Amino acid sequence: MAPLTDLIDILEKMHEEHQQLLELAKEKREVLISGDTEMLQSLLSREARLLEAVGVLEREREQFVKDYQTSNGLEGTSYTLDELVEHVHQPFLKNRITSAASKLRNVIQELSLANKDNQQLIQTSLSYLHYSIGLFAGKEQTSGYGPNVKKRYSSMLDAKI
Repeated sequence: MAPLTDLIDILEKMHEEHQQLLELAKEKREVLISGDTEMLQSLLSREARLLEAVGVLEREREQFVKDYQTSNGLEGTSYTLDELVEHVHQPFLKNRITSAASKLRNVIQELSLANKDNQQLIQTSLSYLHYSIGLFAGKEQTSGYGPNVKKRYSSMLDAKI
């Protein structure tokens, strides 16, 4: 069984990865505003690599908590840090784990807000594009047969002679 300092290391690495994701989200905002699609593509590929690294770290964290609970005779199904911290009896380690988890939660919350802002920028851009396309394309009159076709010439054909 690895010591709890290994868990703290995992949490700190997760914090670093999320901090990089936050910086990337801020860069993405500027790129979305400027409309640089090549740079956006580059940012998205960097983001995918970071997300993959975060996923690996999350699985490590979850496995560590599961192993810790199992080795200490604790039962649990969610394997959360809160459950683990309840059973840590060394105040110094308990504080370090709590502090690392708190820093991680804060950066995740900030990242979530940045991503929401970027999502709103994308939605606004899409709305503008749809509006612009509608202006250039104009509305075509439907022609053909069927129940949904406007009857443009019905009055001329229905005239009595």
